[in-house]
Amino acid sequence: MGSMNQKKFLEQFVYALEHDFTSPSGEPATWAPDHPKHWGQERAKIAFEESTSTPAFSHDNKLLAVGIDGDVHVFHVATQERLQVLRKHTDVIEKVEFAPCAVDHLQRQSKTRYILLSEGPVGEKHMIILWELDVHGKLVEKREGKSAIADPPEAEEDRHCLEGHLAPFGNAAFSPDSRTILYVTNNETTQSEPREAASLPCINVWSIESHHLRHQLLGHEDTIMWAAVSPDNLQIASASWDGTARIWDLDSGICLHVVGPLGGQIWSGAFSPNAKYLAISQGNPKTYIHIYETGTGNPVSRFEGFHRAAHSLTWSPDGTMIACGADRGELCIWDPYTGNEQMRWRLAFDNPLMSRLAIVRKVQFVDGGRKLIFQINEGTVELYDFESNTKKQFGRRVEDRIDKFPPSEMVCSGDSRLLVVPDADGVLRRWGL
Repeated sequence: MGSMNQKKFLEQFVYALEHDFTSPSGEPATWAPDHPKHWGQERAKIAFEESTSTPAFSHDNKLLAVGIDGDVHVFHVATQERLQVLRKHTDVIEKVEFAPCAVDHLQRQSKTRYILLSEGPVGEKHMIILWELDVHGKLVEKREGKSAIADPPEAEEDRHCLEGHLAPFGNAAFSPDSRTILYVTNNETTQSEPREAASLPCINVWSIESHHLRHQLLGHEDTIMWAAVSPDNLQIASASWDGTARIWDLDSGICLHVVGPLGGQIWSGAFSPNAKYLAISQGNPKTYIHIYETGTGNPVSRFEGFHRAAHSLTWSPDGTMIACGADRGELCIWDPYTGNEQMRWRLAFDNPLMSRLAIVRKVQFVDGGRKLIFQINEGTVELYDFESNTKKQFGRRVEDRIDKFPPSEMVCSGDSRLLVVPDADGVLRRWGL
């Protein structure tokens, strides 16, 4: 039996489909005008020599942040001007994320307009750093008593540097109202060695308004893979390798429901837009996507269409569809209330070993749910338009050789107009959608 690695995969990879998107009447999707697009046709690009994180747009789509090696670079989207370089991390930055709305309401006497989060090493510790930026994307000036950045170093450590990690899969660290951050501590697996209850994985609920830890949520007995605040900012849900998902009350920190154990590791989750349902992805030995009611903890449906645990899971804005990407170059769309499959997209491979490395990631509905965008982990991005039954593609040509997958993912602006892709050739490319 042969073997497969990234280099071999990229040498052999030829884009081909086994299943494509179709209209409700069964008509195969067609390419939108001027597509597929390839490297060299992008609107703009920035080249970097160092490793880059997945970029992040600000809530108003005016700023773009990206971790480049150990620094956070903030750019003006319209002009591409580099506005700020934020230095504190001492090694490669794993994630950057803007608060999802303006934070004027949090500090009315402050010049702070944006809060930007970065995750990565600081010395021997793994830290989450919060940066306050003004309306121009500049670091807020030091002002006595007004901003944590103005405080002495020891206070800055307490208020703007949080020791811990963000949960690994698909979650936003910020609550939708930008008032809360979730992060995890003691999150190493317990499979090799059991630990005392006090040292088990913990979800930390931190208030941006008060700069204090509100709750420490204990109960999971193995690595927490996903945690998020509900769209209505009332609940927290979490998923763990211990085979359970938990639903918590955000205000009190009380655990309302425990789902499971389900007989296999839980890898990721997603709240429905109305916060009434929770989707969770179960892995080995059985692979399912479960839907549960958040109010009662009761099961609603179960989808069985994948071979391995699916990590990229998203609801349509109207709550009528779920889309999920997985390995084998596969994406499925189904009805969350019945579990009935509606559409399947799948890459075709002559060599079955290649399918194991082809993962569909960063699946999300955009443009009010009229379109679906996702990325193959070799770098190609696809966009499907449900209304016109057309698709767009952004990627490299056969002659654009690379020998490794891009380490970070694409990002789409909140207004669904721009796509930024960090590619494996060290270039950050900007495309119009």
